[in-house]
Amino acid sequence: MEVLRAVWRSLTDTPILKPVMLYDQNLGVAYHLDPNFVEMRLGTTAQIEWTRCSVCHAVTPITLNEVCPTMGCSGAMQQFDPGTELENHHYRRLYVGMHPVPMIASEHTAQWGARKAAEIQQKFMDGAVNVLSCSTTFELGVDVGDLQAVLMRNVPPTTANYVQRAGRAGRRTAVAAFALTYAQRRPHDMAHFMKPEQFISGKIKPPAVEIHNPKIVRRHLHSVALAEFFRRHPETFENVEKFFCHGTTGITAPAELVHMLAERPGDLLASLLAIVPPDPEILAEFRLKEWGWVPQLIQVDKGGQFSGVLGQAAVEVRTDLAEYERLEQEASAARKYSKASAFKRQGNNIRRRQLLGFLASRNVLPKYGFPVDVVELRLKPASDVAQELELQRDLKVAISEYAPGGEVVAGHRLWTSTGIRRLPGRDPSEFAYAVCPHCGRFHKNKQYETLPGICEACGGVMRGRGSRSGVLVIPQFGFFSNKDPERVGHIRPQRLYSSRVFFSEHAKAVTDGDFRDFPEGSHGDRRPLLSYRFSRQGKLVVVNSGIANRGFLVCQTCGYAEPAPLGPSRRSRHHQSAFDKPCNGILDSRHLGHEFLSDVLELRFFAERQNDPERSLWWSLLYAILQGASEALGIERDDIDGCLYPYAERYLPPAIVVFDSIPGGAGHARRIGTNLNAVLEKALFLTAHCQSCDKDTACYACLKTYDNQFCHHVLRREPVARFLEEARIGIL
Repeated sequence: MEVLRAVWRSLTDTPILKPVMLYDQNLGVAYHLDPNFVEMRLGTTAQIEWTRCSVCHAVTPITLNEVCPTMGCSGAMQQFDPGTELENHHYRRLYVGMHPVPMIASEHTAQWGARKAAEIQQKFMDGAVNVLSCSTTFELGVDVGDLQAVLMRNVPPTTANYVQRAGRAGRRTAVAAFALTYAQRRPHDMAHFMKPEQFISGKIKPPAVEIHNPKIVRRHLHSVALAEFFRRHPETFENVEKFFCHGTTGITAPAELVHMLAERPGDLLASLLAIVPPDPEILAEFRLKEWGWVPQLIQVDKGGQFSGVLGQAAVEVRTDLAEYERLEQEASAARKYSKASAFKRQGNNIRRRQLLGFLASRNVLPKYGFPVDVVELRLKPASDVAQELELQRDLKVAISEYAPGGEVVAGHRLWTSTGIRRLPGRDPSEFAYAVCPHCGRFHKNKQYETLPGICEACGGVMRGRGSRSGVLVIPQFGFFSNKDPERVGHIRPQRLYSSRVFFSEHAKAVTDGDFRDFPEGSHGDRRPLLSYRFSRQGKLVVVNSGIANRGFLVCQTCGYAEPAPLGPSRRSRHHQSAFDKPCNGILDSRHLGHEFLSDVLELRFFAERQNDPERSLWWSLLYAILQGASEALGIERDDIDGCLYPYAERYLPPAIVVFDSIPGGAGHARRIGTNLNAVLEKALFLTAHCQSCDKDTACYACLKTYDNQFCHHVLRREPVARFLEEARIGIL
């Protein structure tokens, strides 16, 4: 043992093994082999003396006392000449005689703009690129008849997705198709790995669309209004510049749109009434006949300033163009012509951007996949590749992936986020929040000083070491990078931050009378297993509190930001703004967040309060229900999520809150509530029959996922299985 320890110490003291930061610091330090120290040699050279085991036939160039290195094998290593003994081996003949074809790889993802994506796609079809690493952006409308193989890095969500992806290969009879799917250690992948025939030959469900999502309805309202406007003013339709900067009558298109909507055209109202679902809540929210939806699209205040989602886009365009023109003039005056040219190109990119795509990315119009809160990581125009990239994410994801200090690989370059975008005269929304360190109850208020010092649920002290609290900023204008990109190295960029979703409150009052029992009715003196209620107005908050809950230091002048250090920090320092200009603004502590409404299912279990300070049973039950719902109802797991919500009544266990991950809701939470029996049965089977872990723990094949790493240490499947089994017996 001492010899092994000495060998390990000698390796870790050299650059051969490099330390890697783990997500959970309690796990210690991991090491990986630096590929620069790996040497490849041709196996047929005279310097290598091969040996082969007499029992298991393992082959190795290194032997110690002729002992086979295979664990449990008793064979002896013997001299072995591959050239003689494998002379007629089928695969050796292929490797020696086959003409090598170099692999020319490229990426095809949604990060590329339309022109660059089409260029890569054409190169692949022409054979100039023969290996394509792609996302689902390559799935539709592409006929690559010579495509021979498809490799999928995980099991697709449904049979339809699998057929769509695997079916890209072998479309012509002269080509034999090869489709290889890797199954990750997570419940969805493992379930289909065990019974692949059910997935491959499974039924394809007809597509379903939830038309009662207010945000999606709003975007379609906007599309109908803008379609009417473009019919009247077709000259404004071409690009961003024509719409936001030019006007044939002396005013710009947004101002013309305000005038048109003020007239309340009857034909436009008729079109809106024809497409909006006849849902009382939807009709009450948009007030179509009163034109109550217009201010959130665009309006002008007394000072002539635009507001609404289209108004925000107008302010953004004008501000960016004015700033780039000023920077171009300053660079030219200083004879920095290369930099001036880069600023001019950036301004031209904004002017010539296709209008509909821009409006979709600014939450004005519908977009593929229905993202409803899209923000952008604006790159420094340091190279041509930056002009080809469009780095956009839903705000829920962006507060982690694009957080200051975060690294993103795109276009074969490594980009680092360096700040939160701001617009002149407008600050990102902020509010104070605190999460109880004892029970996890979420509290919010307009000012940090007015937050309660005692938790409303458990009565514990709210603040203290390790608590999650501060001022939360919502970066609705996106992020920026003023740092030059770097070459991509051998080490994968690390995701330093993770976000948590908390149930804040119901946007509209929900009374206890709204709860329904499950199962309905009573059997003698047996009480129901749980009560539940559904709301389409659940308010949820996604929080990224930075490393060790220290947050980020954000300049209140230009938006520059960086991760807060673990030690003492200065509040003022020199830095560069989004436009790469010096700034001496004050750096204040902020956490990142996003607030949205969605469909919420609240489950109250009738159970004795457990002596379980970490709420292990309830966290485990939550993720068993989520996975059970995914498998029982065919819901993609990423489309639903959940959290715990402690009640002020301390004798009650925390509620399990299940919600749609899509802002505005997609109908999944309601389906789970109406199919609780099937969901709980699947959750019971999942926790009782997992073959990949011990019953006193959990694994990626049952309860663990990437997103619930914060509670991996408390997830256990056996208590959930016992709880559900006892509940089922008690109900019957």
